[in-house]
Amino acid sequence: MARTIDPAAKLPSRNPLAYVLAIFVPYTGRAGGGALALLVVVAVIAILAAAGIPAYQEYQSRAVVSQAWSEAAPVREALGNYYKEKEEIPSTLAAANAPDTLPGGATLTLDSDTMVVDVITPKGTLRMEPSAADDGIAWHCIAGDDLPPKALPIVCRK
Repeated sequence: MARTIDPAAKLPSRNPLAYVLAIFVPYTGRAGGGALALLVVVAVIAILAAAGIPAYQEYQSRAVVSQAWSEAAPVREALGNYYKEKEEIPSTLAAANAPDTLPGGATLTLDSDTMVVDVITPKGTLRMEPSAADDGIAWHCIAGDDLPPKALPIVCRK
């Protein structure tokens, strides 16, 4: 409008961000860049998905295993108390008044020879191993055969 009134008027400049945003807006002029813009959008989404999906799956596995570790605290305590009182390993989880399943749905199995507890989750098996400590039993968690070490909770990776 300013150029119609004054032909010597300076045209307003374009914001640099407009060039970035123009990649995503189809151009229907001479070059017909609509298809190219669509391909660029699809490529950007594919790159973001390729990076995001594995990270989300790893996060999901870590959340399930961390939940199982925290929900198994009463089981570890019950086994430790049983061992302190009777100075023997219980033959079953029921003998130590410990449940066979956790509230989150994980299943527990006890090795009556070593008192190792396997927590079977949908993402893999978390193994809880006891060791002697000054005040009783200390529990350590390690990854089972089908659980990647990256899925262990932070307290287990030390």
